[in-house]
This record gives sequence, C-alpha cells and structure tokens, in this order.
Amino acid sequence: MKKSSLLIISIFLISFSFETKYNGKNSFRFLEEDEETDLNMTSLEPEEEKDDPKPILLGFNFTYSNDGNNLESITMFFKNIKTVSKTLFKNYIYFLVNYISNKRRRRLGNKSIKHKALKGVLNNETLDKDIVEYDVKNIYGDMNGFNLEKNVQFLDQDYENLIYIQEKLDDLVYDEEYIDVMFTHDFNFSITEQYFNPDLFLFFDAKEINHIQQRRIKIIGNFTKDYDLSKYGLLKKPIKFVCVNCFPENIKLQAYFEKIQNSDNYSLIFDLSELFKINLEDAYADLNIDEPNLRNLQDDNYDKRIFLSGIKKDLLKINVIPRNSYSKNSDGKLSGGAIAGIVIASIALLAGITILAICLRKKNVASHSSAIEFYNSSSSIDK
Repeated sequence: MKKSSLLIISIFLISFSFETKYNGKNSFRFLEEDEETDLNMTSLEPEEEKDDPKPILLGFNFTYSNDGNNLESITMFFKNIKTVSKTLFKNYIYFLVNYISNKRRRRLGNKSIKHKALKGVLNNETLDKDIVEYDVKNIYGDMNGFNLEKNVQFLDQDYENLIYIQEKLDDLVYDEEYIDVMFTHDFNFSITEQYFNPDLFLFFDAKEINHIQQRRIKIIGNFTKDYDLSKYGLLKKPIKFVCVNCFPENIKLQAYFEKIQNSDNYSLIFDLSELFKINLEDAYADLNIDEPNLRNLQDDNYDKRIFLSGIKKDLLKINVIPRNSYSKNSDGKLSGGAIAGIVIASIALLAGITILAICLRKKNVASHSSAIEFYNSSSSIDK
C-alpha cells in the first residue's frame, strides 16, 4: 500500500512538472505612477514577460571620498542595443547589493553585513553610443565596496523609498529569463575596486547575414570605431565567440574574420554545431583567450573584447534544429505533443518499474513460503 501511494505521488509530480509553465515573476510588479506605495502589499500581479533583448553589464567605475573610506558614486556601463535602446533602457535602474559595513560593532568588534537597494539614473547622452551609462549616488555612509546581486530592474518610475524597492527586489525570484540584465560568464560580482576601461571593448555591427551552407553563416559588418584586424594578425585566425543568448548558454562558437576588398567592411564566418537556439546578439570574444601569442602582436591592447550587435532587430537570431531532436515551437519551447510524449513515457516507465518490483516481491514471498512448507513437511516426516 505504501509503495502504491508513492507511485501515485511520483506520477502526479512528474506530469505536473511538464504541464505547468512558469509564466513570470513571483507575484511581483512595481506600482505604476498613479498608484501609491504600500509597504504592506503582498499580492501583486506578475509582470508580463519581455521579448526585447537584454543589455549586458560590462562593469563599474567608482568615486570615493577624500579620505578613501566611503564610496560616494558609482557609474554602471552597459553594452548598447541601438535598435531598441530608447525602449530598453529606462530612466532608472534599481539593484541590490551586499556589503560589509566599515563601522564596527562596539560590543562584538565584528563587521556587520548590510543588504541594501540602490538606484541609478540614465545618462541620456549615452543612448546613441556603444556603451550606455547609469549614474548611481551612494546614500549609505558605511559602504566602500559591495557584492552585486542579479535581481536588476530598469524602470521609468522614480522611487525615493529604497526600503520598498529592497523588499520588492527581494521578492523577485531570480531567473535569467525574467530579469532585465545579462552577465558574461566571467563577470565579477564581488566588486571592490573594479575600474572600467571603455577602450578595451570593440563593437562589431552586423548589417546582413547570409547562409553559406546549412550550418555555416557569413555576417557582413564593420567596427563602430577604426580597428584594423590585419595590423594585429587577426584575419583568418580562429576566434571563439561566447554566445550568451544561445542554448546551451555561454557556448563557444568558432569564427574568423576576412576583409572585404575595396570596402571598410569585414565578413565574419561562423561554423555552427547542432544547437537548438542561436542568437548571436551580444556574443563576444576575448582576442587573447585562445591565442596567447596575440599579446605580442597587440601590445597593450591584447585584452580587447569584441561584441556583436545587429543593425536591425533580430538580425542575428538563427534557428538551427539538430536531427532527432524533440519538436519545438517557434519560440523555442517544447510542443504540446512532445510534452505529452515525455509524460506518457515517464508514466509508462514508472508503471513498468512498479509492476516488475511487485512481481519480484511476490516471487520472493512464494519462494519463502515454499521453503517454510518444505521445512514443516520434513519435520513431520522425521517425527
């Protein structure tokens, strides 16, 4: 009876996990401009899922007080997505930080860890540039560094009450699909003195894309500022781009540049493996990651990072479906038939395992009973 109950519960959980779909944030949305802030509100409608691409946080710069003990202001730098920048980058950014207070407790003599929210203001003059900036004023006098949390939100509403923002961001379940910012695979969230250098970033704007073969594509574009790849020996050299919007995420894709004759443009050719979903928007490559000898060629510029961007929205979205894969919808989700097949197969497998276990149990019981009968018969004969 106990095993039958466990079987029913297991089948229910498996089927429920496939049928249900997480469709938003954890009962969370910020109030609109005409609504009042209520710190006691607990049931809020989930915010609709966003289809726009997400900007990548590139780094920070800091300003300290004259004595160097307190952090006064922070500048946040994001890779621009020019096709949607005016709708993507809101007037304000809100985020959570953890930091060790530089004021010691009198009794214990230990440093206390603080958990606070901060607000940044968009620098509108940077919306037409490759890197968008937000200016953050630090209102906490005991902070000289912090660890960033991933729950980051862009909003047009100016919230002065950061305690309210902190509570709402704490309620936000972190999921890469539902937050407003993306991070590179090597981004450092433990930030103390991280100074951003915009000269270390190159931005390659894709103008058009051609499919040479089924799994080979050629991207035509150029750099947003003068950069001669031939000068550093980077033409026709294998370069591995990290695709942050791919499935699986942060996969490395090999590519190489070629110069187009009588033009300022380059072609970037990718050889694609069998991937479910590819979006090269925001893909990036460290120029020295696979070729250490390039350091000698590039002098002090060896650690530059190239980012890809599409001139047109969705230009760099590519669908590559491998053979013998589960059927998928256009949005990359498993179809209803595939989900039903998985559920049925799972139930059938569990049922088969259960039947086998019951049969084996009966066999063991029967064998044990026969042994007892044989023992009793032998005893009676002896008597």
